[in-house]
Amino acid sequence: MKCPNSSVNMSLTFRMLKMMGCGYRCIAFLMGKGEQNWRQVREDMIKELRLRQGVYHGMYGPNTHYEKVLQALHLAPNEFATEEKWLCVPHMGHIVATMYQIVFVTLSNRGGATYFPLTDPVLNLSEHHIICLLLVNNNHWVKALISSDFPLPTVTPEWMYHCTVEARGWQLPYLDRMALFNELSRKFLFLLEFLFLFVAVKFLQILAL
Repeated sequence: MKCPNSSVNMSLTFRMLKMMGCGYRCIAFLMGKGEQNWRQVREDMIKELRLRQGVYHGMYGPNTHYEKVLQALHLAPNEFATEEKWLCVPHMGHIVATMYQIVFVTLSNRGGATYFPLTDPVLNLSEHHIICLLLVNNNHWVKALISSDFPLPTVTPEWMYHCTVEARGWQLPYLDRMALFNELSRKFLFLLEFLFLFVAVKFLQILAL
């Protein structure tokens, strides 16, 4: 994708899944675990929530909110993943990024967010791993591959407020890309809308198969 009146070349490709638990399947695939190991992603996220319980209690507020996120991650072997069991952001975005020490990016027709680890010291830039998911129709996640110069949405206020001093440096290499995303979003919002309309059409075509 190349924006009008812009010298920025943005490459984005995506793959869709017509399967249950698609958000977790996308993460499993992008982390090299294989789509079939989506349950392991849920289990990893549960471990992360319990390991840094104090951090997430501070972020989520009342204990009931923490428990709600925890229950959403639990899925019995034969249980169907109803809406309350889906991958949801921003709350679960921080868990994914911190658990796997990655840069986790989500995009939707409303914008998106970039999630960095909450507590881990910054890795060398060459070791950074970025994964990106698109939210289609507000109910389906699509895994995406983005180029190294693709603009990134800004971090959440929760990360800015709750991350440790050691983790704060994660955002530094991406400040220019996040600033560019904000600029392009203001100037070319119709491109974002067009992208998600295109993806939504493809998604409906897959469902019709």
